[in-house]
Amino acid sequence: MTVWILLRLVKFLGVILFGAGVLGTLQRDQSARQVAAQRTACVGFTLTWVSGFFLVQELGLPLTAPWILGSMLMSVVALNGALLAAERAERAVIPAVIAHVGLVGTLVLMSWRPM
Repeated sequence: MTVWILLRLVKFLGVILFGAGVLGTLQRDQSARQVAAQRTACVGFTLTWVSGFFLVQELGLPLTAPWILGSMLMSVVALNGALLAAERAERAVIPAVIAHVGLVGTLVLMSWRPM
């Protein structure tokens, strides 16, 4: 198995965990929202960023490409929205919307890769 395939697999698993954590912020129970955001989304975020960094190095792409910088920014927005939504005692709509918009924006930029 090549390094590139292994990194893509790790990144794919990270994106799944990150997405599941962001979606988990819609749950009614605050403790379930906290587990989703703090454990699932944070682990997915970390896996995605670390594997993405090594993929960029493996492919020889610049980290300053607009689609990479944009997706990095959107993923930070998504993670912060998820963490904020999880910490509120009641279900918070605005932070959850911010988290979901950030997640969708990240996925669009990483899939489309506009130059």
